[in-house]
Amino acid sequence: MISTIGSYIRSCVPRWSPPIFLLCLGGLSFGPLIPWLGFYWDDWPSIWFLHNLGPAGFRQVFASDRPFLGYLFTLTTWLVGERMLSWQIFALLARWLAALAFWRLLLALSPARRRQALWAAALFTVYPGFSQQPIAVTYSHAWLILASFLASLMAFVRGLRQPERAWAWLLLSLILAALAMFSTEYFYTLELLRPALAWIVLGETGMQPARRVRRALTYWLPFLTLMALFFVWRMFIHEFPRGEISEPGQMLVNPAGMLGRIGEDVLEAGLLAWVAPLGALRALDVRQAATLGFLLLALLTGIFAFWYFRRGNQPPVAEPGAQAWAKGVLPLGMFALAIAGGPFWATDLLIRLDFPNDRFTLAFIVGSSLTLIALLELIPRRYDVKNAAIAMLICLAANQHLHTANRYRMEWNLQKDFFWQLSWRAPAIEPGTMLMTARLPFEYFSDNSLTAPLNWIYAAAPDPENLPYLVYDIQARRGNRLLNLESGQPIQHVYRAMRFSGSTSQALALVFTPPACLKVLDPRYDTNYPNLPGRIELALPLSKPAYIQPAEGAKLPKEIFGNPPTPGWCTYFEQAELARQVGDWEGVAWLADQAMELQARLYPVNAPELTPYIEAYAYTGAWEKAAQLTRLARQTAPNVKSMLCETWTRIAANTALNAERDAALEAVDALLDCRW
Repeated sequence: MISTIGSYIRSCVPRWSPPIFLLCLGGLSFGPLIPWLGFYWDDWPSIWFLHNLGPAGFRQVFASDRPFLGYLFTLTTWLVGERMLSWQIFALLARWLAALAFWRLLLALSPARRRQALWAAALFTVYPGFSQQPIAVTYSHAWLILASFLASLMAFVRGLRQPERAWAWLLLSLILAALAMFSTEYFYTLELLRPALAWIVLGETGMQPARRVRRALTYWLPFLTLMALFFVWRMFIHEFPRGEISEPGQMLVNPAGMLGRIGEDVLEAGLLAWVAPLGALRALDVRQAATLGFLLLALLTGIFAFWYFRRGNQPPVAEPGAQAWAKGVLPLGMFALAIAGGPFWATDLLIRLDFPNDRFTLAFIVGSSLTLIALLELIPRRYDVKNAAIAMLICLAANQHLHTANRYRMEWNLQKDFFWQLSWRAPAIEPGTMLMTARLPFEYFSDNSLTAPLNWIYAAAPDPENLPYLVYDIQARRGNRLLNLESGQPIQHVYRAMRFSGSTSQALALVFTPPACLKVLDPRYDTNYPNLPGRIELALPLSKPAYIQPAEGAKLPKEIFGNPPTPGWCTYFEQAELARQVGDWEGVAWLADQAMELQARLYPVNAPELTPYIEAYAYTGAWEKAAQLTRLARQTAPNVKSMLCETWTRIAANTALNAERDAALEAVDALLDCRW
């Protein structure tokens, strides 16, 4: 009965279906939230360059450090365009291509080990140590480059196995290796796997060890030459994009420390990456519907994987040579882990399982997948247990990827709020203006990232050389002399193919701490603004809202930012701030009425947002409303007292004496004890 059921299961899916299985696995793990994801991190500059310079412009964009990558971007951006959904789908397909290349490499290396190859490719597909899949523009290219490198290894192995066509396979392998190597240095030291693969394949012929070594090195010689050429090119012709190469003497000062660091990185990226989803699972709030939905989908993904493995991936009898295969592949996997981080160790870059340093774990996926499967195969038989163990790893990884994608989704919504609010507060900004920030609530964006959409929204016409606007995080860039924050300092900032030229005398200081609305600081009103984040209070004297122009100019591309949101609390606040800037107190009072009709829930961080309404009500004679909002602000956030006192001091100085005014001032003084 059991064998009949097993035969039926195995007949449900044809033997040529592993690529479809891997695609489904990737789709279930990364696809459900794709329609709600946007552009992140380095995606924004890339899309801005595409919009501003066109696909051909990437040759100029990457000319200084990765010129060959520019040609790849030219091709892909011409193909995919500017649509967010297209890039997310493209990134998923690129990851799938890399998994297919890895699968085909393992089949070329051990044609009889289809089960093990599929297991390893499945783990490769859902590797949880890399959390940046939603950064689609950037990492679709990383996956394509990794696919090219793995396809190069596959062609190399095929050339060893087919002597009559060796030259064709090896030429193809050399071309693919060159494309991968000269596009990025991420996988440079993985090239050392090639002689190890040659050693394994040549060992099947019974060749004597000495001759085997000579043959392996002979086959590897063209690729070793390629490595040497790349090293010279990168070190002496083009700048190294990720920091300077450490001096060998410096690396040898503390060899034990260096070896310890390498061991920690290998353990973390190679093995602990698969344990990390357990910690994330314990931290989840199962009371949330989204959490339960992701858990259910991840469980279904694991069940699907287990079913697929069972459909013909379990041999009916003991599989000859499985443990011997594992003993041969385990050293290969461990060697792949040991060499994977070479480019990052040489440049003293930290490898971690959190953003943004987990991008370096891409080089460890090959070794991690091979090592895990080899360790599992050392267990004799127990195929259902092995299938279940791998399915469980897939389930946990899928759950982590879904929750990670949800965080990206929420941050994309937050970023859209940021730019919508900025467009309401600043319909146009004079070119040459720098926007200073500190501790923005974004994990997957930097000031460098946000500079691109800022220019897309505000630049009147594309300029291939000059960047009209710049976002500058004074907290993140501690080492820059700009932190002196003195007026009149010239600012020159290279943005790859473009350049920003400005001055600290032409700047705006921004605060964005949701649920508070975006705030453009104004020295006239905000000297006592409570709880300003980071060092932004030092930029307050430099902030000049006069560079904001009331005329319409900002245009948020609908295909990216969607339709304007329904007017809400922050809509009216930003418009009120703009009206206050131009002295339209009647307009501010009208906007105050609209805002208060919303009966929105106010958090302590929203209390300062009542001050323009208070001032407008006072200047338009609505003294009772001004006093009521003052009491509301004081009740909402006691720390707003100094700002309220500053506001009422200004009101007292700018209004004529009358009984209603004096009564309001007396009531406010009793509430705040401003000691006028």
